[in-house]
Amino acid sequence: MGKRIKAKFYKISQFKEKFQDASCVLPISLGQPYHEAEKMAATIELINKHFSSCTIIICDSLQRYTAMIYSEITESMAHKKLLNSGNEWLTRNKRAIENIQVKYDIKRWDYWYKSKSFLNHLDVIINLYKQDQVFQQKTDHCVEKFVNKNLSYYNENIFSKNYEKACDLCRQYLYEEAAVLLMWQEERYNFVAYPGNNNSVIEETYDKFISQATEDPLLVLLKLKFKKTGKSSD
Repeated sequence: MGKRIKAKFYKISQFKEKFQDASCVLPISLGQPYHEAEKMAATIELINKHFSSCTIIICDSLQRYTAMIYSEITESMAHKKLLNSGNEWLTRNKRAIENIQVKYDIKRWDYWYKSKSFLNHLDVIINLYKQDQVFQQKTDHCVEKFVNKNLSYYNENIFSKNYEKACDLCRQYLYEEAAVLLMWQEERYNFVAYPGNNNSVIEETYDKFISQATEDPLLVLLKLKFKKTGKSSD
């Protein structure tokens, strides 16, 4: 009998009393081990304990940009591929999802990407990039960090695109991610449960458009940590 995985939030003392009637967003990054198997089940246990509702957001079609960086495929082909990956994730994690005890729903990335208002929100972000030097610098730094880190790690060009095109696709990814964040704001989600850190583009978008909102809390990032504890019940 081995140890089991347990999930917990940290640095939440200022928000904990607001959890009971709050909504939680759980964004799913396909291919990440913290959104699979025992860690996914542990995350669901934590949500059951703290929140009144949860929206699972499968960020599948957003990753079409990454697919196009690494492979010679069209955007349409990449979109279809990532939708299939999202379907596979749902199948693998069906048991964990069925253990959700609070009110919940599941939304795919296309819910926002194909919304009539998406392009308006995307224009807001692109215009911010053109007009705000700080936002532009943080976006470009994010892009260069991702591209250069991958090139350095593999010590060769693993991309199917040249450097400039890879950067452009990465920038489009960040634009779209930030635009959809604005759309989450409109749905008045209270908390976001995620194991990682926000990139600087998301942080800057949050600071400029969301942190000043009158509703508190609104899209507050709750960082998840996992640890092995006790013995498994198997």
